[in-house]
Amino acid sequence: MTNHTNGQSPQSTIEKDTYALAKNSVGWRKHPIDILEARGNDRLDLLQRMTTNDVLTLKGTNTSGTGAQNVLITDKARIIDVFTVLARQESVLLLFSGGMGDKVIQWLDKYTFIDDFQARNVSAEYASFLIFGVRSMQLLEELTGASLLDMRLSSWQNITIQGSIDAVIIKQQPLCGFCYTLLVPKAHETTLCDILNALEDVAEVDDSTFDTLRIEAAWGKLGTEWTEERNPLEAGLVGLVDFKKGCYIGQEVIARLDTYNKVKVRLSGFVSDTPIPQNARFFDESDGKRTDIGGVTSSTFSPELGKHIALGYIRSAFANPDASVEASSEGYSAQLTIVKLPFVM
Repeated sequence: MTNHTNGQSPQSTIEKDTYALAKNSVGWRKHPIDILEARGNDRLDLLQRMTTNDVLTLKGTNTSGTGAQNVLITDKARIIDVFTVLARQESVLLLFSGGMGDKVIQWLDKYTFIDDFQARNVSAEYASFLIFGVRSMQLLEELTGASLLDMRLSSWQNITIQGSIDAVIIKQQPLCGFCYTLLVPKAHETTLCDILNALEDVAEVDDSTFDTLRIEAAWGKLGTEWTEERNPLEAGLVGLVDFKKGCYIGQEVIARLDTYNKVKVRLSGFVSDTPIPQNARFFDESDGKRTDIGGVTSSTFSPELGKHIALGYIRSAFANPDASVEASSEGYSAQLTIVKLPFVM
């Protein structure tokens, strides 16, 4: 299937039953990520100096621990990746977007001098699954016998699935309800797929449907919303920036943007009754000239809203909910309505 970005009908781009099950029950998908294991006495100190969010308060044992979403940025505060830090007793696990592991290790090595810090890519050891939906917590409790009600965002714990598969579960940001990442040994990947496929009212979610769900929830994605052209404040990631933690790579730029209100563009939501091309640009025609003021990064059709929706960056001066903006691309022109994110809670 293809994303609904080029004018196809909604029916051609999304499996309605899969979407409905994910919304009203449980959806799951294999969700490849890159996993780094970092060791050494200075592991948290180095990460504290390299990332936007506080990690020094994270604690972990061999069976459970706290975690935090974070942003790795350049010295100019541009986004390298958005990732999760999981504290364990003698190490930390770092969950990055798929394909980013070796690049991140090289980046960290540039800033590792006398620090006691070693990172290795352990992605090949794990299979990663995303489990989400309003019944996902209930389902996982049934499969594991564990209590997940008190799990905090980005925290983790060891679990056993149906008494035979050891796994790590991490609580994630909501996605049409609760959302969890499961890390299982690679050897058990097929077995877990078989278990999930055998369950009633549980849907394996294809790429197109997942893209619709993540856009509705305003989840950014590396290479679209998260790029080295953008900084965390532009990308709506202010909740992952600790303004009191002290110095880190890119901190001066972030502080200056915030203090002097210099955020030039903002990630916003856009709604239309007609399809929104993913290459559409936004224009302003005031002052007698036509000015490019931003563009779409991701688009889809939302069955829940019955509307075509898009994420995109637009100049801060124009990022006003309920306002309209002209969007254009080759053979396309329409007025889109700007809305607050997320599209769907």
